[in-house]
Amino acid sequence: MIGEWSFYNNSGKIVKTISYDYKLIINESTSNTTNDNESPPSMLSVEEMPKFQNSTNLQDFSNYVADNIIFPPMAAKIGIQGKVFLKFVINEKGQVSDIKVIKKINKDIDQEAIRVLAQSPVWIPGYQKGKLVKVNYVIPINFEFN
Repeated sequence: MIGEWSFYNNSGKIVKTISYDYKLIINESTSNTTNDNESPPSMLSVEEMPKFQNSTNLQDFSNYVADNIIFPPMAAKIGIQGKVFLKFVINEKGQVSDIKVIKKINKDIDQEAIRVLAQSPVWIPGYQKGKLVKVNYVIPINFEFN
């Protein structure tokens, strides 16, 4: 997402406006039914989105990823580059969980993207109706030569 995004209530009034300056895709996965053995579904839009280290935007998370990525030497040697897309959840404890590669490039690059995401500091979790909730994200991590 790039630019300004507005969120509306049922009467058409803007309730939240967010400006994004980094490409970030957020996905939603919801379900109307759960049983006692299933965890609640992850959500997209919640009253209070998770915050990376108490930041009001996701640029700090983007900076964390960029500062901690190490281009795999073998991939660099043979000239592989591109974007890995990772799907993950910020759970009710603020931890990054359920990391999945949804667009692969190369085994070494994919593993490096997972490594950096798995080592993310704890986030401030999202809230919906006063309860902590899981929130799904999908991010691209770009591996390219400078």
